[in-house]
Amino acid sequence: MESGLPPRDLIQRFSEIVKSPMAVSLDEAWARIGASLQGLQATDTETVIRGLDDIAARIAEPSVEALVAALFGGSHPFRGNQADYYAASNSLVHRVLERRIGIPISLSILTIEVGRRLGLDLSGVGMPAHFIVGVTPSVGFIPELFIDPFHGGQLLNLEQCQALFHRVVGQHQPFDRLFLAVTPTLGILERVLNNLKAIYSRNGDLRSLRTVMILRSRLPGIGAVELDEFRRLMAPLN
Repeated sequence: MESGLPPRDLIQRFSEIVKSPMAVSLDEAWARIGASLQGLQATDTETVIRGLDDIAARIAEPSVEALVAALFGGSHPFRGNQADYYAASNSLVHRVLERRIGIPISLSILTIEVGRRLGLDLSGVGMPAHFIVGVTPSVGFIPELFIDPFHGGQLLNLEQCQALFHRVVGQHQPFDRLFLAVTPTLGILERVLNNLKAIYSRNGDLRSLRTVMILRSRLPGIGAVELDEFRRLMAPLN
């Protein structure tokens, strides 16, 4: 293994997971991203999967309300990291489970994956500037009920999502209900990696940035422009 690079089996398995867009394992892919960036081994992803299984096993009722209460209520809830929003640890599943804090997209993935284990059909909703969760609609691609994991698991309707959007980005920004369309799993992973890319670029952490760019390059549909950017950003490490 080249110095500074994650184990090849982590990258290879991530490549295999994202190869079929209609059957992407979100929890495992997220765990592989975290393990790659934290210097862990492939077997450490099993710990993450078991951790999610254990959380779900402690929820007695398979309902959205019970899920929200279990994750974001009680004496030791998961919560949004308001104090250190741009820390990379907020996006890495091992650290999110350990510290029980995260950012909108990481807490949304947690909610989706624990919900899936309960038989709940939940989807990511990539609203600009603030990722949330939607109860997957039976018809169409815009949910009617939403969860805001970053703000304590609040349940929202479309109008409340619009109000949240304006609180986050400002009243002057126009709202489009298409902002609430379901985000495909690959789109969720791409957003996670884009967040990490921005963090490591800003921090000057080129080795972590290299790993992120390698993972991004494995996502289907990456274009020539992105590959050129990969080579440019990685040039200082060559």
